Amino acid sequence: VVARLQGEFGTVTVQPNPDDLLVSGQVSPHVLWQQLRKFADLPSIGMRSDVEFQTRVAMTDQQLRLADLTIESPEIRAQSPQLVVDFDSALTSMFRGTIQCQATGASVRTLAAPITDIWWLADSTVVTAHLAGSATEPFQLTAAVKPAALNPRQTATQPFRPVSQPVATATRTAIATPEFKVDEGELRLSLMPATDASWQVREGTLTLPGLQAQLQGLLQPAPAGTVLDLTTTVAYDLETLTLRLLGPQSPIRLTGRGQDTFLVTGSTNSSSAFVPGTTSANELPTGDPLRVSGKIAWQGGSVYGMPLGPGTLQAQYDQGVIRTEPIQVSLGGGQASVMARYDSHADVLELASGSRIEQIQLTREFCQEWLGYVSPMMADATEVQGSVSARLDRFHWNFAIPDSSLASGTLTVHSAEAAPGASLLQMLQLIDTVRRLDNANRSSVVRSLSLPPQNVTVDVHDGAVYHQGLQVELAGYQMESSGSVGLRDQQLQVVLPVPLEKQTAGTGKTNTVPLRGTVRSPQPDLSGVLQSLGTNRLEQQLNDQLDRGLNKLFRSIK
Repeated sequence: VVARLQGEFGTVTVQPNPDDLLVSGQVSPHVLWQQLRKFADLPSIGMRSDVEFQTRVAMTDQQLRLADLTIESPEIRAQSPQLVVDFDSALTSMFRGTIQCQATGASVRTLAAPITDIWWLADSTVVTAHLAGSATEPFQLTAAVKPAALNPRQTATQPFRPVSQPVATATRTAIATPEFKVDEGELRLSLMPATDASWQVREGTLTLPGLQAQLQGLLQPAPAGTVLDLTTTVAYDLETLTLRLLGPQSPIRLTGRGQDTFLVTGSTNSSSAFVPGTTSANELPTGDPLRVSGKIAWQGGSVYGMPLGPGTLQAQYDQGVIRTEPIQVSLGGGQASVMARYDSHADVLELASGSRIEQIQLTREFCQEWLGYVSPMMADATEVQGSVSARLDRFHWNFAIPDSSLASGTLTVHSAEAAPGASLLQMLQLIDTVRRLDNANRSSVVRSLSLPPQNVTVDVHDGAVYHQGLQVELAGYQMESSGSVGLRDQQLQVVLPVPLEKQTAGTGKTNTVPLRGTVRSPQPDLSGVLQSLGTNRLEQQLNDQLDRGLNKLFRSIK
């Protein structure tokens, strides 16, 4: 006798055998969940596609025995020759047998969503897992993540790197945070029951590009997420890690290999705090807070074209907040001293008051990415040389809402010289014209841009970087720059007083030149200067004619 159950959820067929039941069918897990949740509070089912299944089922006392299990769907495939579930046993020894699964990263994230947020897993991956357990042997878990094969049409529009890759934030500011996705890695665990509710990790290995971690400690499944108490020995290759995490175009690179011990405690459900901006103050992760502590050391590297010396980062992650010990390292021919605090819930980075850089040698990259927000003309310049220092009084950077960021400090220019960029040619031509009007035999032979030694107060608020009274020398003329630069669009709202008569500003007539455009392409608006220049020239010609007429009259009277 064959029994068949059919409904909106699908079809299930049961065929009796001498020792068991052959159960097969095709069902929609999502539709089945919608129907069953009317009678019981069940977690949401992430699977949307229909599932075909077949297995031989037998019940003996408190044991459920499954044999020759196969599950097939576009999202997941699973096979098990023998699987026993003993309902009388503790959770740590309830399952015996083996099962192998394969699924896409997107489906694994969806399936796990009711339990935990696997935010770090890339969608375009294939995840395979093998589980084996017995009453006398350690429980074995092996899981691997590999890049999914893309067809040529996908490859043309979505280039794919087979590494753990960063996903850049949509908004570009002077400081941006990449969120990385894992598309390659392997986890191996050998577990023994420690108590009825926890496992002891006898052997554990986590491997990612540029990183290998040896795990030991306790795992305890709980409704709020698996509780960890692990001691982890981590070996790392920073050159590989920074390439994978920050991407090949990142201006930050670290080099060196090392090994250190990290302590990991708390609930994995709190790991969602690692995702910038995913939780609010009213929606903090539940369970014991995840805590991680350890250090890494690098042998060298570069930051925006500036060489970085050896250094060490000692940090602690506690309840969603990363704190570092003071970091002192050589940078760009000078020194950097900072201490940071990053709140992953709010996606806010804070640097301690007094954090500073000293005697940093200028590079084009540094001028384009940083100094250009205070002196846009330096961002467009070439053949940059000189040095600057900076000291922070306050630094509160909100990556989620950059316009709410606040910072203040002092920029100290020791010396800065450069050849002006192409966008300042009009300004140089104007100065050349002014000089020719002042002296017909004199032309602009010095085409230089420099910042004399000075201290300048810099503030960040309302989505822009503000400065006041920055002294600039362009082709021998002294000016004082004031204004702001937008964080999001890098739009300039800067003014420069240009002298029309004398070589030094403040001793003759001047006219204000608005500096517009962007940091990478400053555009001086010379219309007002040209109008004033023409008016002054006309007045000079009229005065000359009047002087000649008066002189002629005086000579005739004599």
